[in-house]
Parts: sequence; C-alpha cells; structure tokens
Amino acid sequence: MARPHCRVFDCFRCAPLALITLSPPGCPGPGTDEGGSEDTGTDTSTDTGTDTGGALVELQGDWKASAGAIIGVCGPRGIPYLEPLTSAPLVISGDHPYQFAFANGCVLDFTPTATGAVLEQASACTAELLLGELTLDVATASFGLRSDDEAELHAVLDASDSTGLACSLTLSGEFTRDAGPQPVEVIAELQAGDFIEGIERDAAGNTWIVSLGPSGAGLFRIDPLGARSLAAPFPPGTLGTIVIDADHRLFTTVFPAQDPSGPRAIAELVDGALLTRAELPADSLPNGITADLDGNLYVADSLGGRVFRRQPGASTAEVWAAGGLLAADPTIPGFPGPNGLQVFGGQLYVSNPSQLALMRIPIAEDGSAGAIKPVASGVGIDGFAIDVEGRIWGTTHPFNGIVLVRPDGTTRLMRDVDDGLWGPTDAVFGASSSDGGSLFVVTDGNIFGSLLPPPLSPASQLVPAQLLRIDTDSFGAPLPGP
Repeated sequence: MARPHCRVFDCFRCAPLALITLSPPGCPGPGTDEGGSEDTGTDTSTDTGTDTGGALVELQGDWKASAGAIIGVCGPRGIPYLEPLTSAPLVISGDHPYQFAFANGCVLDFTPTATGAVLEQASACTAELLLGELTLDVATASFGLRSDDEAELHAVLDASDSTGLACSLTLSGEFTRDAGPQPVEVIAELQAGDFIEGIERDAAGNTWIVSLGPSGAGLFRIDPLGARSLAAPFPPGTLGTIVIDADHRLFTTVFPAQDPSGPRAIAELVDGALLTRAELPADSLPNGITADLDGNLYVADSLGGRVFRRQPGASTAEVWAAGGLLAADPTIPGFPGPNGLQVFGGQLYVSNPSQLALMRIPIAEDGSAGAIKPVASGVGIDGFAIDVEGRIWGTTHPFNGIVLVRPDGTTRLMRDVDDGLWGPTDAVFGASSSDGGSLFVVTDGNIFGSLLPPPLSPASQLVPAQLLRIDTDSFGAPLPGP
C-alpha cells in the first residue's frame, strides 16, 4: 500500500475525528463456506425476540472481522467518525446467555436465538476505541449466522468519555469463526525494515517483487528454490508494483516512497534496466498496475483518485476513470485512494482503502470506462488476486489479513496475524501448472502496522518481510484476466 507523505501514527493522533462517513455494509444472504464446511442455508434474518422456533445454534469461540466499521458522528457539530474493524477477536463464551467480549473489551450478555443471538435490553460497558477509553451504551445489537462459521453483527451505540465528548455510533461487520492456525509456507525472507510492495509470478516458477529497505532497493527475482537476485535497481527512495502482460513483458510503476518530489512513471524491464515508457503527473501517486489482453496498462492513482491507461506503444498515459468511489478521500490522512487493481471478465476491479471500498469498472468495446459499480464495502484492501470463480483474495495492509470477497460482496477472513501474516501488501496466484492453486503473498513485516495506535494494531515490533505461499481451493484467473 503506497502512502501519501504522512506517518500513520501522526495522522490518527493529531486528527482522530477527521474521518469520513461510510454507509454500513449490506446484509447479504448465505454463501459458500471456503473453510470446508457446508453452507447451511440458514435464514439470516435478524431474530428480535427470545422465541427460537427451533434448536439453538452454538456460537462459542473467537470470531474475527472480515469487513466492517464503527461509524457515526461526534460532538455538537456532528463531526463524522470512522473506525475500521480489525481482525481482533470478538470472543463468545457461555450459552444461556452468551457472553460477548464486545468492542475491544466490553462484555455483554446476548440471548440465544435460532439463528444467532440478540441483546434484549440496553447495556453499558467501557471500551478502548480510537478516541480513547469510552463508555458505551449499547441500545440494540444482533448477531446473525449465515453459515456455521460466518456471521454478521449490527449494533447501535452511544459513546462518551470523561471530557464530555459524546458520539452516536453504529457498528456493522461481517465475522468469521477462527478455526485456529492455518498453514502458511515461508518461501523467502528479507530483513526487518524491508518493504515489499508488488509481486508477480512467471510460468517458470519465478517470483518477481519490488522492495525498498536494508536488503536493497529495486526489482528482485526469487527463483523456485528461494534464491533472490537483483533484476534491476530502482531510483533511490522509490517503490513500485508490477505486472507481467500477455506477451510476457514486465512493467512496473515507479513512485516516490521517501521523497515527495521523486519520479512518477510507468517503466518496462528490458535487459536488466527499467526503461521509462510513460511519465505520470507530479500530483499523482501511481500505485497498482495491471494489463488487459489488448496490451493496455492500467495504473491506480492513490492521491488523485484516478485510474490512468497507457495504450500499447504510447509514450503518455491518459486519465481513464476518476471520481465517485475512486475518489481519494483527504479526510483520512495516511489511507490511500485507489490502490490495487486487476482485470477480470472484461471489467477492471479497483480497491480504495480511503473509502473502505472495492469496485468494478466495465471496459467498453471502444476501450472507454463504464459506470463505476460497488462490489463490497467495509473492506480496506491493498493489492489482490482474482481466482477463476471471480472471487477476490485481498491483502488488508496495514492490517494483517487475507480477506476473500465473493462476487455477491460477502466476505470471509482466510488468514491473519495468528497464521504468520504481518502487513500483507500484495498477492498473486501461481502462473504455472504446478502452482496455479497457490496464492503467493508479500508482507512489509509490520512496518506500517507498528505505527498504528491501539486498538488497530496488535503489536509494535518489526519482523522480517516475507514471501509466503498459501494453498487454496481454487486457481487463479488467467493472467492478466480473461
């Protein structure tokens, strides 16, 4: 995730209320359980009373958010407030009633229902939110299952602190029951302090990454045995993301990670050197890059809220789409606008962490951009990969998760920090017949996560940046997309 020139911890400490208003996620119906259990087809409508109408479900365990946020307004001026939900567990114990370790420390009693549990009467507790220690008056809350290990939580909260600050908030999120540590294979390891951004795989089983830090700066190739070599240096203080197009050419973005006046460009790897193919505007922050089968390159602009397109052979890039869900909301400093992007099914999929949004843009027959359409909300995705079923496997940098987003917009947490993920920034499926079912993920070793204040960050230490492999139940879509 490329960042505007702002330290994350300064952004949250100095302006904790300078945030956006986000519409809560929808309440989609049941979906396939990628964790291996069968979809129960249970009615997910909220039960508002104690009449169960059938056998009670079992909810005990740790549930972790795959999407969602606490939103609302604070103070007499109604300042918008947003706090993204992280993978910190919502712990449920007991059975009659259930004890919910709720909102980072609150413990509330929920009454069982046939499809989940409800808070039958208003309750109060003390919790640690981004604003600090707050007293929460929970007016209503419901926890409804959509499968054995996926659920939705909705709550209405009034929050206040010792200074007299008052907020009216709602919590809306999707949760996955934690199945315990899941296998993640370490393919290669760099040093603590290295920041790995882009990743690609070629048909020979090589992994290509872009890294900046004590291990060096540039485009690196990691061979099938895990040996790393420098393929091309980057300009000092710059990073980038990469794509291998249908003609097996490797293109990269170049953006300034340390010097605001540094270069911004699209470059191609040729004979061990990066050759500039198109310079990009000084008011842009080129981030993710992808290609379609016609050879067009698409680049996300995390500052300008735009998508650039470079047509084959062109020396310039044009603004292809802008505005709406692509807008980089300036009221959340440190959270970038358009970030990762991929082509699938004749559409360009784009993530926008500053709006906690994932969207798709149809590519018209004449190559122009169609109307922007939402795919999912409440998800802060950085880079991502798409499988043959159209499911998106997204990295949640600077948080520590891999989230699966289905075509209907429902989400599932697939891996998190308990599985060894510290700051995953990008992901790609294997491109060869032997590794097509593997998802390859790069991490930053918690560089940005270590700067986040509680309750957003589980730890402050740095660990080595890594290249990881995760076995999945699917294969990657043909690259760069069908």
